[in-house]
Amino acid sequence: MGDVFARGSTVLDYWLVHAEGLVVEPIGARVEEVVVAAREGRADRLVVRSRLTHRRRSIDARAIAAVEPATGRLLLEPEQRRRRVDSAAERIRPHAARAASETARACRVAGTHTAAGLRWLAPRVVAATRTAAATAGTLMVAGAILAARAAGHAARYLDGVAERRRRRAT
Repeated sequence: MGDVFARGSTVLDYWLVHAEGLVVEPIGARVEEVVVAAREGRADRLVVRSRLTHRRRSIDARAIAAVEPATGRLLLEPEQRRRRVDSAAERIRPHAARAASETARACRVAGTHTAAGLRWLAPRVVAATRTAAATAGTLMVAGAILAARAAGHAARYLDGVAERRRRRAT
C-alpha cells in the first residue's frame, strides 16, 4: 500500500486531472473521462463506469477526498459514500413500487380468472357427482341381483346334490 494524498495536496490535484483509468473507491467505478475546468485547468467532474452495471455517471471532482497513486485508487468523501447508498435506494424505489403494483394487478387478475373457472367447474362437478352416485346405486342393485341369482343357483345345485345322495343311500 502506498502513500495517500488528501484534499489540498497538489498530488491529488495532479491525479484528478490525470485520473483516467483510476478506480473510485468504495464504488469500484473506473474513471473513463475527466472534465477539466478551462480557466483553472483543474478537474471539474469525473465520468466513471460502474464495474457491476456498466452504467456511466458523473462524479463531482470535489467529492474525491484522497488519492493513492501506487494502487490507482481515488477515495470518495464519506458523505458521498452515504449519498451513493441513498441514490441506489432511490433508483430502486420506483422499480420496487412498479413491481409491487404489477404483482398486485396479476394477483387480482388471477383471482378473477380462478373465480370464473370455479363458477364454470362447480355445476359440472355437481352433475358428475350425481351421475356417479346414480351409477353406483345402479351397480349396487345389479350386484345384489346377481348375488341373489347366484345364491339361488347354488341352493338349487346343492339341493340336487343332496337329493342324489339320498337316492343312492336308499
